[in-house]
Amino acid sequence: MTDSGNLWELNKSIEVDSSKLQFNIDTFRSIGGFNAKLASWDPKEYSSRYYKSLLYEFSKDVDKKIRKSEYFDGDKNLKGRGLNFFLNKIQNRDLGSPTCIQFIDNHVDIDYILSCDELNFIFPELQKSKVILEIGAGFGRLPHSILENFDEVEKYYIVDLDWMLELSSKFLKHVLSKEDFYKIQFVESSNYKNLLFDALNANSHEIDLSINIDSFQEMPTKVALDYLDFIGNNSEKFYSKNAICKYHPSVVDLQLKDDSQYKSALEMGLCKDSIDIYNSKELKKQQSKYLQQYCPKDFKLKKDEQCFGQFLYYQSALFEKI
Repeated sequence: MTDSGNLWELNKSIEVDSSKLQFNIDTFRSIGGFNAKLASWDPKEYSSRYYKSLLYEFSKDVDKKIRKSEYFDGDKNLKGRGLNFFLNKIQNRDLGSPTCIQFIDNHVDIDYILSCDELNFIFPELQKSKVILEIGAGFGRLPHSILENFDEVEKYYIVDLDWMLELSSKFLKHVLSKEDFYKIQFVESSNYKNLLFDALNANSHEIDLSINIDSFQEMPTKVALDYLDFIGNNSEKFYSKNAICKYHPSVVDLQLKDDSQYKSALEMGLCKDSIDIYNSKELKKQQSKYLQQYCPKDFKLKKDEQCFGQFLYYQSALFEKI
């Protein structure tokens, strides 16, 4: 019997077949290689270790950016105060049981760190926006974040698939006050133009800011272009945060049993080049292409930035009407 007080002997008895104990100097540091037993990690492992580590580093990055911004009026030297600037106003963030970490005084999850990063990027525009259009709002994290932080917003239109609107309307009704929830109008995507025109005319509204995050690249190209055309004709500014490319699953060491979804994804969106998303030179080339593809007609780029960490093949870009 192995002595439970000897960790290395215990590891060997449980994880290593000593009868087949051979070291291949050419492969022992590869994925699943023997070095994974010697170190505390493997490039491909099945815990939340890397996810939480990235979440922690992302929190540090966003917190620092907010504290360095011109609009931040708190103590710029106190870590955590940047995230507090937005998160303290966003109530009921735990609905849905997200995976969280503790960063300084903040209980944070990936969805609302993303929201804080986005609010920071378009903060001046949000201060001036009374009418916002978001195409593809997911479960509603961004409208939740914006409406809790910016009283200036009077109307928030969400265009999405009918089954996604069921989720977002249910979520937002739970987390928002009645006053803020009734600022939202949910618009089914199959007839969005007629529905939006009717709503805008009825309320004498003009769209100050249109938003699309992480969904144009999942749409048929014709549909995405149609949305861009609508934005160009009906909005003053456009904020896009989307993937700048495609990539092969092997880049992240995924092996597909069925490649039908991958092949379908390659045909979606506006940026279809497949690249190595961990190659800085290839990313830089694609960033330029992305900024051209996502700029509505008669708009110009106001600012852009590469996204953080696991989202480094995404680009935030703000366009404004010329």
